Amino acid sequence: MPKQVHNNFSPFHRHFKPLRIVGENPAERLNNFKALRFWLEEKGIKTKKVSDAPPSLAKDGFTHYFRMQCPHPQHGEDGIDADPSLEILLHREGWLKDICRVCDPSTNGERLELLKELLSDCDLVEINPSAPAPTPALPQPQRKPRPHHAPAKKQGKKPEGCRLEDLFAFSPECLEIAKQLGWANETTADGKHFVKIPYKHPQDPDAIFYQKRLVLEAQIGVDKYIWSAGAPAKEILHGMDLALKMLEDVKVLFLCESPTDCVALMAMGYPDNQLRREEKCFCVQRASGLNSRRCAGCSVGRARRKRVCC
Repeated sequence: MPKQVHNNFSPFHRHFKPLRIVGENPAERLNNFKALRFWLEEKGIKTKKVSDAPPSLAKDGFTHYFRMQCPHPQHGEDGIDADPSLEILLHREGWLKDICRVCDPSTNGERLELLKELLSDCDLVEINPSAPAPTPALPQPQRKPRPHHAPAKKQGKKPEGCRLEDLFAFSPECLEIAKQLGWANETTADGKHFVKIPYKHPQDPDAIFYQKRLVLEAQIGVDKYIWSAGAPAKEILHGMDLALKMLEDVKVLFLCESPTDCVALMAMGYPDNQLRREEKCFCVQRASGLNSRRCAGCSVGRARRKRVCC
């Protein structure tokens, strides 16, 4: 499994919170948080207004957020964040959390250092307010290696992980559809392949989240999919952003088990622009735990009955 890279407020790193808004109480910290946005504007950095934190983050103690231009040089395709997409969230205790929906998670550490450098002369933010003092590493006693038998080397071993070409080897049409939807091959630092699948939130189409397909076949004790940090997995479905744009014409929704099923249905011609208005349909991924009634042999004829199929 590829190593997940966390941002500056990951639950795995709660002992180290490098950015904090100054203030003695929540009201004063909120005023300084709003003032920070105007301070960035004066520096020539575009921002968007302060809003309430979404429910998925409010449950963790975050109260407000605003968006600013991401300072990382590898942001997006050209390194230019024309439409501010870096979210700066305010925790009720004053800590700041940064989330960029566009940058690869592996750049989180570099982006944090750029933010610290940017805010180093800002009186509204404390840099490393609670960073622990470094302690010298204690020498470890040497242990004698235990004798063991080396496993037999496998000949002709395939690259570990999952690739688009292997995932859709059964259908060139599905492979082409997946690429059009933004699916892409990625490789971890240790050489393992995975497929990155983009998702969009129906209430925030500018935010892009990613799900990673790690293995080609299901394996015991190995995650088949994982989400990128900060993704609201219970609130987004693959294909829902496209389906919402067609609600006036769509009469049937196909609820699928997985995003690969969505791709397969699209490759089969759904939605089909040749169908009459009352027969058009679309497909989205089925939500986990959703109780849906299956109907056998779903066809265009059933679309006329305006049934929801899965």
